[in-house]
Amino acid sequence: MIRNEKGFVYPLALMLLVITSFLLIIHTDLYLSEKRTLHEGKALLKQEYYFMNSLQTVERKLKNEEFAPHGQFQYADGLVEYSVKEIAHSLYEIQLIIKMPSHKDTIGYGYYDSDLQQIIKWVERV
Repeated sequence: MIRNEKGFVYPLALMLLVITSFLLIIHTDLYLSEKRTLHEGKALLKQEYYFMNSLQTVERKLKNEEFAPHGQFQYADGLVEYSVKEIAHSLYEIQLIIKMPSHKDTIGYGYYDSDLQQIIKWVERV
């Protein structure tokens, strides 16, 4: 056994501690960013579902001619307000505004053709 180590163990232990700390910090940061991305993805999918479901409901009401020019749909995690206005003789513009507590308001426009009785175009703006 070597008796004259001259302080070899302390720097070695310190380097192992620093390397282990860096690895732990990197893995924690990756975990948090993955978790944040997953949360945002869920919120965006929920938002898209609310838009699609609301647009289909308004489309159904337009087909049956029992729609109101303004209204709203309440969902578990948000509120969708809609307004319908006639642009041309057989063309309606449906404006949907989704309000979710976790995101800022998003506006979507759907264009409904009463001759074809379907949505012909969809545009979403943040």
